[in-house]
Amino acid sequence: MIKTMYLMCIISFVTALCCASQPVFAQDITVGITVVKASNNGTEFDSSLTGIKSQLARLNYTSYKQIKTDQKTGQPREEVWFDLPNGDRMRVVLLGIENTYIKLLVSMEQAGLKTHFKIINNGTVIVGGNEYEDGYLVVALTASY
Repeated sequence: MIKTMYLMCIISFVTALCCASQPVFAQDITVGITVVKASNNGTEFDSSLTGIKSQLARLNYTSYKQIKTDQKTGQPREEVWFDLPNGDRMRVVLLGIENTYIKLLVSMEQAGLKTHFKIINNGTVIVGGNEYEDGYLVVALTASY
């Protein structure tokens, strides 16, 4: 009886080790950016920005023009990089998925930004940047899995 229990414990332990050592397939996370020049020169609103118009309106600029879009995909604990039009680079570390949120670490060296975000799946957050031409760079960061 004791030998049987001992043997069952060993089998359970070995099974747990085998299962734990098998690769876990992580969920792909896609991060997209839309780079916008926001300024108070004129009243132009780029029609390609209609999907984020309400978020941009909170910034109180009078003109918004899309400069660039880009998209990268990675797995949790990976990082992706985006080149910005002003020479800065945006680093996004894909920290993982928690419930319906995607956890990110976002930094821009020249802008002096380093912060954590939790974005709901398919959500967008607006990140400010440095001066650019006659306005400022604004980055709409979208994440999905």
